[in-house]
Amino acid sequence: MVAILGHAPGVVKRINLSVTATNEPARRLYESLGFEPYGLEKQAFRWDGRDYDKLLMTLRVEP
Repeated sequence: MVAILGHAPGVVKRINLSVTATNEPARRLYESLGFEPYGLEKQAFRWDGRDYDKLLMTLRVEP
């Protein structure tokens, strides 16, 4: 992820991603890299009979 972010300036202005809302380790990783939550997609997918929400996150690469 760090390598990708290193190549982003001058190529993209913003990077968006989504993470399963209950995946705390991934969420903390993305937040440590500067990503901020901007929305929540309720019941975004179903796995093994259980619904999961997706947290939408964004990182502004260029001002």
